[in-house]
Amino acid sequence: MGNEHRPQVTELAISTVPRAIGIVGGEGIKTLKENDMALQIGSTNEPHRSKGRLSRATGWTIGLAILLPIFTHVARADEAPKVLRLEQKLVHGEFMVIGEAEQVTLPEYKVTWPARIDTGATTTSVHAVDIEMFERDGAPWVRFKISDADAKEVIETEKKVVRIAQIKKRGGEEATQERPVVTMDVRIGKVDQRIDVNLTDRRDFEFPILIGRNFLDGIALVDVSRSYIQEPQKSEKSE
Repeated sequence: MGNEHRPQVTELAISTVPRAIGIVGGEGIKTLKENDMALQIGSTNEPHRSKGRLSRATGWTIGLAILLPIFTHVARADEAPKVLRLEQKLVHGEFMVIGEAEQVTLPEYKVTWPARIDTGATTTSVHAVDIEMFERDGAPWVRFKISDADAKEVIETEKKVVRIAQIKKRGGEEATQERPVVTMDVRIGKVDQRIDVNLTDRRDFEFPILIGRNFLDGIALVDVSRSYIQEPQKSEKSE
């Protein structure tokens, strides 16, 4: 049965070779110093030829089909993200270092409240009660009340509405809540920003203020292992 026709079977041998990888071509195995494996492909129809000798078309087709996914998914140690150690710093280069919670001042109202720092929130949110929308000179305005931490003084104020924000409710509910957005001065440490904030009754929340990315972007690094890093700066209520 020496002349019996045997179906062509391709053998695949994988071996570990540091920093080298073999690709089969029509002229044999070519080595690229790229990754950590070498592949050899051969045919059992050619028992006396060295492994790795296929026809040019077959060899390159099989070799590349196997190797391309490996090239795509191999992660190198030098591509791992760098760890920035802030330790006890209050600043890092041009950035202010803040914790996962900070004391935040609203200079317009001489109010200082604890705030949650939330890098996942787009817009900052401020506690307000008795929120009432109205129109003035054809433009939307909002009337609302805020108070200090001890609720000893209730401040009623009015501001022009910049826009109405659609905020998804907590707990994964599909319903959204409409909140008026106004412009307000917000201070953490020595940094003041005039930014958009949405107004809502936050009595059911742990923190009366939530600081979002529109305050943090470009000025702050957040160290979630620490809280209340920045000392609140006192300011006199403007007359």
